[in-house]
Amino acid sequence: MCIIFTGITMVLVLWNLFYNNLMINLRFLAKMRCVTFGLCLFDAFNYLFCYCFLVKPCRDKCFTPWTLIKWLIKGGIIGYTIYLVQDKRNTWEEDFEIGEIDEDRGNTYLDMYLIVYLLQHPIFIISRFPIFLLYSILTCCCDKGVDIDDEAEFEDRILSFDFVAYELGRLNNFENHPVGRNEFEYNRRLSFVRAQSIRQRPAEAQPPSQSMFDRA
Repeated sequence: MCIIFTGITMVLVLWNLFYNNLMINLRFLAKMRCVTFGLCLFDAFNYLFCYCFLVKPCRDKCFTPWTLIKWLIKGGIIGYTIYLVQDKRNTWEEDFEIGEIDEDRGNTYLDMYLIVYLLQHPIFIISRFPIFLLYSILTCCCDKGVDIDDEAEFEDRILSFDFVAYELGRLNNFENHPVGRNEFEYNRRLSFVRAQSIRQRPAEAQPPSQSMFDRA
């Protein structure tokens, strides 16, 4: 039973990793840099993890019904796994002490790791206050920059929940974009054009020589 629930827990942890907001945006950013690579890292894994209809219930967002239901289910499964791991470890220790097994089976910290995993969101929320306080103290005499409008949505930021939708609309969903060898040739030609333009800038920026004035 312990092995079964441990396997289920590892699947849930892996599933949660691929639906982490930052991981989704980073995988999409890779597609923005290279569409061919993004088809493997973003699109293929989205098909594998049923992204099209599971993104809403599986993606963490504070204080939404989907997130609360998901973490209640995960909390029950992972909590029972923690109990099974601790019970198995206690059984090994008792059997070793009374001599029923010849050698110690070793120790495991899986229960501790799973406890930290379950508490990741409370830890993150609580840690924001001392981090913000420390930031305010260290930057009290520094210029904080331009004030940001309260209605700003930050859709173009990598941490935004709307980053993928915003960039897909801006990039027209990568329609007519070359892929594979065609993308490689396209990027090679683009790099050549950029290198040529960089070489021409110093020549254009040089002032005319004195001989030109003499001839005038």
